[in-house]
Amino acid sequence: VTTLPAVQKEFPYEPGFSYLGISGLDAEQLRREHQTNLRYTFYCVNDIQSAAVLLEQMLAQSAGPEALERKIEEIKAGGDDKLFFDEVEINRLGYRFINQNRVDEAIVIFKWNVELHPEAFNTYDSLGEAYMVKGEQELAIKNYQKSLELDPDNTNAVQMLERLKQT
Repeated sequence: VTTLPAVQKEFPYEPGFSYLGISGLDAEQLRREHQTNLRYTFYCVNDIQSAAVLLEQMLAQSAGPEALERKIEEIKAGGDDKLFFDEVEINRLGYRFINQNRVDEAIVIFKWNVELHPEAFNTYDSLGEAYMVKGEQELAIKNYQKSLELDPDNTNAVQMLERLKQT
C-alpha cells in the first residue's frame, strides 16, 4: 500500500477498535482520531515531515508575521513531497503562537490552515478566536459564522458569536 488514501481504505475505522479506548469521544471524534493515527503512521514510515513542525523549528525565535508569511510562501512554492499539511498540527502551532502572545503569527498560521483546509469548520473557528483575541471583532464574527455554516452543531461558534455581538 503506497498512498495515504490506499492505507485509509485498507484500514477503515471500525467501532470498537481497542487502541481508541479514549473516553468521552463520540463516534465521529473516534473516526477522526483513527484517521489521524493512520496519517501519522503513513508519514513516519515514508519519512515525510510535518510542515507545522518545520515552521515551528524555523521560527523558534520571534521572527514576526512577515517572516512567517515568507516561510509559508517558500514551503508552498517548494512543492516538497516530503512535507504533509495536517490540519490539527497546523492548528496546534497557531495556538502555541497565541499562548506566546504572538497573535499576529497565530493569525498567519490560522489563515494558512483555512487556505489548506477550507472545508474544515475548526480552521475558521480558530481563526475567529485569534481575531477575537486581537480585538478584530468583525473578522472574528465573519470566521465564526463560516465555522457555523460548515458545522451547524459547533456550539463554541454559537457561544463566541453571542459574546461578540454583546460587545
